[in-house]
Amino acid sequence: MPEFFECLFHKLDEIGVRYCILHSWEKLPRQPESDVDIAVHPEDRRNLSNLFAGMEREGYLPIQCFNYSVDAFYFVFCWFEESDLRTVAIDLIFRHWRSGLTVPDVAEIVHERTRFLNTWIPSVRAQFAYSLAKQTWKGKANDIQSARLKKLAQQLGRSEVSEVVGEIFLEPWNRRLVDACFDGSISELLTDVRRLPWLTSLVRQPFAVSKHIVQQGKRIVERWLRPAGLLVAIIGPDGAGKDTVIAGLCDGIDSAFRRIKKFHWRPHVLFPRKDAPAVTDPHSKSARGPILSSLYLIGFVLDYWIGYALRVRPALSRGTLVVFDRYFYDVIVDPRRARFGGPKWLPALLARFVPLPELILLLDADEQVMFARKRELSVPELRRQRQIYRNLPVGAGRRKIICTDQEIRQSIMSANAEVIQFLNHRFAVRHPDWVSGKQATV
Repeated sequence: MPEFFECLFHKLDEIGVRYCILHSWEKLPRQPESDVDIAVHPEDRRNLSNLFAGMEREGYLPIQCFNYSVDAFYFVFCWFEESDLRTVAIDLIFRHWRSGLTVPDVAEIVHERTRFLNTWIPSVRAQFAYSLAKQTWKGKANDIQSARLKKLAQQLGRSEVSEVVGEIFLEPWNRRLVDACFDGSISELLTDVRRLPWLTSLVRQPFAVSKHIVQQGKRIVERWLRPAGLLVAIIGPDGAGKDTVIAGLCDGIDSAFRRIKKFHWRPHVLFPRKDAPAVTDPHSKSARGPILSSLYLIGFVLDYWIGYALRVRPALSRGTLVVFDRYFYDVIVDPRRARFGGPKWLPALLARFVPLPELILLLDADEQVMFARKRELSVPELRRQRQIYRNLPVGAGRRKIICTDQEIRQSIMSANAEVIQFLNHRFAVRHPDWVSGKQATV
């Protein structure tokens, strides 16, 4: 972690980007408690492609970009240390929009910055304005944040504190906020005043607020059309290690996403069922009749689409990692598990009409190894399934094979590496403005 931040600060200075760290700089370059907020002069935004290219040449891959506010971006970088995946998040802020206001102004923050060890930090006034605006927008402040605002207010003095608070709040609330900052009781007011800055912005700069609302709308639409989340399907025969790999994947890559959501085989919006016991004999139940089997299969396709519209796509737009343990394609490989007794061509046909995962990880191992792990299926049956999985007629371009008859940590690392490679490539395709200076393609 220290090497990452030392490299980042060096690259920023090297390419002439005017920036400063907005909080927790005392703890850098060690492991930060959360993502690191960095204010960047708006005019230097065009130079950041050189930063991303330089970081990637040093082995730090950009894999995520969340445009969480107008002119504010949350980036995730990653790298491997032996078989362990490391990630770190940074916020690059070009305009600090909070409730329709740009307080404090980023250009002013950078202009008044001072040197701290090998990086840059804002003035006391900018620190106070940034903390107050951020906690107001959140509508809360813990004891540490309240104490920090009190300390900064005492350093500034009542006159300057009144000026800053007056930029965010109208009378008479600004006087109450000033007193609360000095006596450390601001947390008691924030819940009541969190929406008042919108009134300030509407009174003082209505046209700027209208423009901001339009830009926010465009950002939300873009987030829906090109979600930062990822839909991954984990497939493979029994004993291939799906549970282990899914647990390792979710644990390793979780910081690259806002949250994680897991499904087993299908979304279960239609025909929902309560938690079922673990399947120890997947072929014990007899197949349904041809007509009933076909109707069930068509119903499952509808479940995928309705579940995608109501659960999966909204989750993806919020930056969620959506993991399916098995997918519709398993019916092609093992129709007996799904109790399918219809025509053999129907599963392969309907598989073309379910939502296509962005990434399909096919876990594969020697059939003797899988049989030793789980004795639910015979060795010849596992051999047959391995062959069909490798030749599935759908998703070939998005399917990656993970060999899992190796050591567990290596299998998990291989799965993480495939996800990282996909995210890095998607980052380059979606954000050419950030990576136009890259020296090599992914």
